Amino acid sequence: MQIIPGSDVLKRKEDALRFAEKQGYPIILKSCYGGGGKGIRTARNKKELLGCFDAAAKEVETSFGTPLIYAEKYIKARHIEFQFIADKHGNYACLGDRECSIQRRFQKLIEETPSPALTSKERKRICHDVCELVKSIDYAGVGTAEFLLTPDKKIYFLEVNPRIQVEHGITELITGIDIAKEQLRIAQGLPLSFNQGQVRIKGHAIECRIVAECARRDFAPAGGIISRLELGQPDKNKPDYVRVDAALYPGLRINPSYDSLLAKLMVHGRSRKEAVKKLRQALAAARIEGVQNTIDFYKFLTRQKRFIDGKLSTEFISENRLVEKYSKESLLPEIVALIASAIYEHEANHLLSFPTPDRWVESSRKEAVEAEPEERWG
Repeated sequence: MQIIPGSDVLKRKEDALRFAEKQGYPIILKSCYGGGGKGIRTARNKKELLGCFDAAAKEVETSFGTPLIYAEKYIKARHIEFQFIADKHGNYACLGDRECSIQRRFQKLIEETPSPALTSKERKRICHDVCELVKSIDYAGVGTAEFLLTPDKKIYFLEVNPRIQVEHGITELITGIDIAKEQLRIAQGLPLSFNQGQVRIKGHAIECRIVAECARRDFAPAGGIISRLELGQPDKNKPDYVRVDAALYPGLRINPSYDSLLAKLMVHGRSRKEAVKKLRQALAAARIEGVQNTIDFYKFLTRQKRFIDGKLSTEFISENRLVEKYSKESLLPEIVALIASAIYEHEANHLLSFPTPDRWVESSRKEAVEAEPEERWG
């Protein structure tokens, strides 16, 4: 396990240039005191570095009250994190890993557990290292150790997030352990209700963070009032494999100035293949109207071959040009509304103009159906 090469605090552009010359491009600029993707910039050459340095420092100062930034060597990899938990009595456990590689602006969109990139042996070894880390710092509480996994299987340690994570729910689905409940027990000074030997991983779970953003516009924040909401089970006879964490209701106003997360849609299957299938079914049954969101984008993404094959990286969306492809495959809501209005006006006017409209309309519809291309991606 290695640490990503990084710099000291960068006070001037010249400091960043010296680091880049030493490590080689690309490099990535980050905040010294915060996360969430704020202030992160990637520079692939000197010109880009000079162009983004001031912007990164300004965004960091706006978000965290300080302009301090540092640089790291940029590494193309998968983002994998390990969930751990420890009490005040010396008990600790690792609850497995989560793959968090599908991101935009260095913020997660889709997570799954376990990662399809790790073998059982690799997973066990990293879990052991995480537990040793927890012991060495006398940690108490819930936390996550985050890593980058390169294509040649090098592991780079990123950071420890000393808190419960947005995606903790999928770990709960595969372990049956209520992580939030355990965190409350620890805060009260109680021991863990289980030990490492009792942790059992069952099946595969995937989460989609449904956010109020427009994927066609590079995930620009969106706002509006929710007019229709359906986040229930795709099959009411089988309600056990979908979990939705949300606090939405029709009439709720979504302000684009705040965090864009609307809901967390999670599924659990016996295998990754089954979980992907169930995720598609859950997405097909989900609907949020009144504010643009990423449900339809996820429907498109989950049918991509590289996603199905588990070939992921933090550059998955950009590498596969998913925004461009999705934009070509789908229509803006405004365009759909205009088309629907045009069809209505056409048929309404036609009814007034011809004595036998039904036959003509039915014939036109039949021709349109016969002319439709076959489904492109199954």
